[in-house]
Amino acid sequence: MKTLLGVGNVHLALLVCRLWLGAMMLYHGSLKLFGGMERFLETVTSKLHLPAALGWLAAGAEFIGARSLRSDF
Repeated sequence: MKTLLGVGNVHLALLVCRLWLGAMMLYHGSLKLFGGMERFLETVTSKLHLPAALGWLAAGAEFIGARSLRSDF
């Protein structure tokens, strides 16, 4: 794929985007799982009117998904 900056830069750009997105998701997921889960569950149950199990599932998916995204799984 040709770009304005040359050939092959697309792969580097996608790698940087994937690593950056994975780092942000890992950071936010770990904040929920290892420190702020009570506050997150309160928001999920009171404001979104969802069961607490979905809050746990969302936080876990964010954490595990980030690890998978960063490791190219």
